Amino acid sequence: MAKKRTQKIKSTPPTNGLYRGRSPAVRQFLKRLGFCVFGVCFVGGSLYYKLPQKLFGYGADVVRTTLSEQGFAYDNLIVEGMKRTHFDDIWTVISIDDGEYIFDISLSDIHRAVSTLPWVKSVSVRRQLPDKIILHLTEREPSFIWQKDTTLCLVDTMGKVIPTAVDQKFAHLPHIIGAGADTRALPLLNALKKFPQLLKQVKVSLFVSKRRFDLHLKNGLVVQLPEIGLHAALEKLDQLLQSTDKPWVGRIDLRIKGKVFLTPFAKHPGNPVKIKLPAVMKKMPSSQGDPT
Repeated sequence: MAKKRTQKIKSTPPTNGLYRGRSPAVRQFLKRLGFCVFGVCFVGGSLYYKLPQKLFGYGADVVRTTLSEQGFAYDNLIVEGMKRTHFDDIWTVISIDDGEYIFDISLSDIHRAVSTLPWVKSVSVRRQLPDKIILHLTEREPSFIWQKDTTLCLVDTMGKVIPTAVDQKFAHLPHIIGAGADTRALPLLNALKKFPQLLKQVKVSLFVSKRRFDLHLKNGLVVQLPEIGLHAALEKLDQLLQSTDKPWVGRIDLRIKGKVFLTPFAKHPGNPVKIKLPAVMKKMPSSQGDPT
């Protein structure tokens, strides 16, 4: 009887693709490298998320003290994008102590506090290890001076009041007068920017009946603008002022579309509405209140 031929197959344990074909020395090195990378990531993540404090209770003080001594303590505040905001105002609201453990500083608290400052539109906050806090500010831009009665305010490019003092350095801004004008003046100013020569002649803009504007020019001329069709009215006005010289005209009425009414000074003095100017173009007041 013929014997069956059998073949022994040597069984070898599967090897990881990373180690396949590697010498024992290389395999050992890769294992040690993997443990080192894991250890660094674990320790770094633990420190960042304060795991020692959470896991070991009173041991947190030891960790905090040790790391602070190794340089993980607040030492410097860097503020980027600061133009009108004062550094002292920022320092007052954030309340950071020199040498404070860097991971104890709440970035959200700093963000919330700095966002309350008058000129700050937005702010980003980050840590730069081992010892710095960095702020990047985006500040609000003033668009015009708004006068309600005799109270002056700055209004930004979003139509929001900036709660800060109005002083001489803002005297170049357009001057808008009237209750409610703070939220309605931006379309007028944007339209006027398309007529730079006309804009230079405007002294103040008066908001009338909470729906339209009168322009009071520096030569005493009053221009009554319509509520609707503002751009077309300004274009017509610009043409009139450049093409004709009528020193006798005290008022130009553009309220009716397609029509222009001229009234002489004798029948209509240059300032038919008494405007109380708190010396805004001469000496700006040092402080003001919020009229809202």
